[in-house]
Amino acid sequence: MSDKDFLFRIAFAEMAYALKLRQDCEKTLEKAADLSESAVKHLKEALKKDEV
Repeated sequence: MSDKDFLFRIAFAEMAYALKLRQDCEKTLEKAADLSESAVKHLKEALKKDEV
């Protein structure tokens, strides 16, 4: 295997891993956005309550 082939294989593996990390991050960010949305909803509901 030439140095060029070796470097191509390393670059390909790195790109594949980077893509997987990006996909995982996108899923996590979607979950975080949903959770934040829910928290804001509950905070608004709590502020509307007129309890002493």
